[in-house]
Amino acid sequence: MDCAPNVANCDVTVQKEGKKMDRLYRRQVADAQEKRDGSKKFFLYCYTLSIALSPLGPVFHYILWGATLISLVYCCAVNKEDIIHRVELSHRSRVVLALFSLFLLWVVISGLFSYRELKSYGRNVTVPLEMLLGILMSVIFLGTESARKTFIKVFVAASVLILLGNLLRIAGLLEYFPNRALNNGNTLGALGLLLFPPVACFAFWSVNGGKLKQIILLFPVLSVIFFSFSSGAWLSAFLGGLVFLYYAFRFHKISCRTLMTYVACFLAAAVLLYGVSGDFRRCLLGECKQISSLHDMNELTTQRNEIWKVALHAIKKRPFLGYGGDSFYNVHEAIVRAKAQELGLTVKRSMDHPHSTYFYLCCIGGIPALLLWLAPIGLCMKKMLKYARAEKNVFFPWGVTAVMLLVEILTYGTNGDIFQGRRDIAVMVWCFIGIMVVLPDPEDTRDARRFNGDGEK
Repeated sequence: MDCAPNVANCDVTVQKEGKKMDRLYRRQVADAQEKRDGSKKFFLYCYTLSIALSPLGPVFHYILWGATLISLVYCCAVNKEDIIHRVELSHRSRVVLALFSLFLLWVVISGLFSYRELKSYGRNVTVPLEMLLGILMSVIFLGTESARKTFIKVFVAASVLILLGNLLRIAGLLEYFPNRALNNGNTLGALGLLLFPPVACFAFWSVNGGKLKQIILLFPVLSVIFFSFSSGAWLSAFLGGLVFLYYAFRFHKISCRTLMTYVACFLAAAVLLYGVSGDFRRCLLGECKQISSLHDMNELTTQRNEIWKVALHAIKKRPFLGYGGDSFYNVHEAIVRAKAQELGLTVKRSMDHPHSTYFYLCCIGGIPALLLWLAPIGLCMKKMLKYARAEKNVFFPWGVTAVMLLVEILTYGTNGDIFQGRRDIAVMVWCFIGIMVVLPDPEDTRDARRFNGDGEK
């Protein structure tokens, strides 16, 4: 009889201890989840800033890339934190990554057959390595729509400020702005054409508030492209702009009246500058003279046609393996000395790159390297064209942006080389290619919500 109260007391004590342990467990789980969420935010913002601030110079993206990777390894390997979003890549996306990996492997192996010095070999093989690493980091950190939303907001804001800074430098209102490479018109034009797709799409799809906000976003990027006085950037941005206008009109994001208003404002500003600025007038007339010199290839291409003659001759000598173990400077110099008269060269100047993405890829790895790069780009284009068809009511049109960007870099590759911006602006391209890879295939029925208008995955 006396044991009954003791048993009841024991049961109550056990229940209290159980509830206490349960609360403690839930608190530990919540603390662990909060810690993981904090780590994820750190990695997302660190990676986002490494891309958004890359136009300011290599120090930004290399330091932030390094900090991100070291912290990621520490958290995963040392603290055993499960902080990487597990992305289920589609078959097409895995094929794209496999082809880019084969591209890297081919450049590494083929370069051994023309090996001359470690410096040149290392410089050539690290370009595709950085590209693949940039794509994989984008896949890891931008694997969810919420992460991509955060990324594009920060990216566009930083891009507009950087573009404004460069405009102030051009106008003489700033004596210094980071990254002296952007003092070159071709590099500045390349920056503008790469930023044009995300900024324009963000202005017309993501921003609510009328024409003023759109003008604030569009003015810097269009002005930078124009004031670069780079005909290659002009052509690439023009074709990208046609893609943008097609989808903007199709999805009723812009009207003919609005477009004509923007064009009229831009032309009025150009006419005003033409009248008051001698430097602007001289640069504009010089660029117009170059573009209209169809009868003079040296004038039209600013003598790049002679560089292309040398590059083509070099590729014909080693079409399968290329010169990945040597520098283009050495190859170009040797051919100019031996074949200047035969190739009809009028200017015997030294060049360290062929001013063409396609010739560059053939030089570092032969025609196979070019095909191994173009194949995944083509697969990305096919996938993004399908995405772009149904992006009327999404927060941000990744498909439209990707199609614009791919059209621009493929066009720019005929007279310039995006790989030459490996230290700064090229990392933005690798990031957006990574987004193209990580986005699920539009045929996947699990992602039908995106194409019904809610835009979340």
